[in-house]
Amino acid sequence: MPGGLLYQYQYNGHDIIEVYKQTEKGVVRWIALNDPGKQNADKFKLENDKLFLILILTCGTDCNF
Repeated sequence: MPGGLLYQYQYNGHDIIEVYKQTEKGVVRWIALNDPGKQNADKFKLENDKLFLILILTCGTDCNF
């Protein structure tokens, strides 16, 4: 998992994005949940894809979490 893993899926009508990133201290897991009644699914995916891509690319294995 040198770069990290990103999963996108729907569960009970909610959009979910999960990212896993290996660090020196273990694996960090980020989760984003979207309530489709409050935010457009396309906007949610656009915002979170960019955020998680930045986290995966810029946070090496020495993340201090």
